[in-house]
Amino acid sequence: MESAVTDARSLEQRFGRLLREFHRIGSNLNQIVRAIHSGDLPDRAEQVLDELHQVARLARRALEQVLAGGGRRGA
Repeated sequence: MESAVTDARSLEQRFGRLLREFHRIGSNLNQIVRAIHSGDLPDRAEQVLDELHQVARLARRALEQVLAGGGRRGA
């Protein structure tokens, strides 16, 4: 039972980190879009898109773990 609680907390922490990353990247993405609409392409645009892809991969892996029962061991 304790293992299941620990696993659930670990998943909660990982999803919390993912949400914070999505928020940070979303803010950067909004800035890039504003700059593009004003006729500029920020130097960091490609970096932000790369980060977005990385976070999306992490989110997909975490979701696959949950769906495979990775967060329910010991239950």
